[in-house]
Amino acid sequence: MTRSAVIVILSMLAASSVEGICDGAIQDAQKLEDSINEVRAAVAKGDLLDEYTGGTFPAAKNMNKLVWDCELQSEAATYIDKCQVRKDIKKNVTGYGWSHESSLHRIGDEKLLPITNMVDELLNYKGYITTDLDETVARLPGEPLLESTSVDPSFANLIAAAATKVGCAVNKCDYEGEKADTYDYYATVLCLTDHRLESPDYDIYEIKQDEADCVCLTDSWCNPDTKLCETTTTITTTTTTPTTTTTTPAIQPSPNAVLPSSTTEDTICPENYYMTDKLRLRILDMHNSRRSSLALGNVTKNTGANLPAAANMRKLKYDCELEFSAIKFASQCPKIGSTEDTRVEQGENMYQMIETGVTSFEEAASKAVDSWWKVVQVYPSPGSAAKFRETHVGTAIITFTQMAWAATQYLGCSVVNCSPFYTTVCRYSPKGNVVGQTVYAPGDFCTACPPDTKCNATLYLCAP
Repeated sequence: MTRSAVIVILSMLAASSVEGICDGAIQDAQKLEDSINEVRAAVAKGDLLDEYTGGTFPAAKNMNKLVWDCELQSEAATYIDKCQVRKDIKKNVTGYGWSHESSLHRIGDEKLLPITNMVDELLNYKGYITTDLDETVARLPGEPLLESTSVDPSFANLIAAAATKVGCAVNKCDYEGEKADTYDYYATVLCLTDHRLESPDYDIYEIKQDEADCVCLTDSWCNPDTKLCETTTTITTTTTTPTTTTTTPAIQPSPNAVLPSSTTEDTICPENYYMTDKLRLRILDMHNSRRSSLALGNVTKNTGANLPAAANMRKLKYDCELEFSAIKFASQCPKIGSTEDTRVEQGENMYQMIETGVTSFEEAASKAVDSWWKVVQVYPSPGSAAKFRETHVGTAIITFTQMAWAATQYLGCSVVNCSPFYTTVCRYSPKGNVVGQTVYAPGDFCTACPPDTKCNATLYLCAP
């Protein structure tokens, strides 16, 4: 069998042109990349029809958007250059998720490749996908069935949530089979992803259990339109021509979000565009002044008595990474606070208020911080031992206890106008509200400061 040179697909959904990122870009590549991510978005939303059951596939809570990877493209080309059929692909491709399709072409047919209909063809395999008994995970059937020649993981690999990268190649191969008088070649397409479904479970994605748009990793954000998790992506050419780098914005706010904009005068976190130093310092000062009052024993609780003074209350410092995390979440105009698994080791306070009568982001932020703290005057708080207990979890007091958590050292915040609301989100590290731990050590101020701190004589807080 002879074969032509490999034709490599190149595409990227977010790019204005597919040319120039990897070698060998072709015209239909954009359509292929669009189609793959459109299918993933349909799964994420719970909109993809399952013709085997008559319903739809369960919505995915953690579906990543795929971006193009030149190394995967090159790797796919090494397999497809050999004109391997599907059983050979299944046997020989290791370490990658793979999706394969081929199409016979009649003699005289000038249409070169089955690129634009590739995803549609792969949808025929979706009947192999099942869910676990608790309907928390979508998966392929187990080892014996998967390893048989009858089960093809092509579609499952296309919608594997953990995959983040894809690269594809296409080849035109001479046909020498029994129908050679009708067909003269077949086109074969192979896409590789960076995530391979593994035994024993072959989990494809986690099934969404609530109304949250996405559950994304800490370095990605949820696109409110596609429900896919996206990241800042840099793609560099692998050619000998001058290197070209394409970078998408680190944060892409919801179309409904209006955020403050930094200027050259904002120097605290210059890499974060959607906050100002005025806001940062306002929020930080409001936190530390309230922690200072608590350290002195001047905070009144719901019974009318004062809470005990705090012996180990740290002075908070502003943190740009926490701010970025807060902006990424708040900029999507969330309706409720984030889940803990999306902000590992970060605490969070969130406040929404009607925009009527609010004249600035600074005013919205001030009212949010004040609201978080004042709940201590209304709701039961930790007692004389200042211990955070199971009974406090999920109650209104948690905004106060997070602000008052003595061991917390850093915070970073975001303020967004999502009409008709202003939304303020602050992230904290180390996180507070840990059951069984003390919010702070009761005692005279600065009498139990951590070893790496000393008493700030102005604020009565433990500071480096």
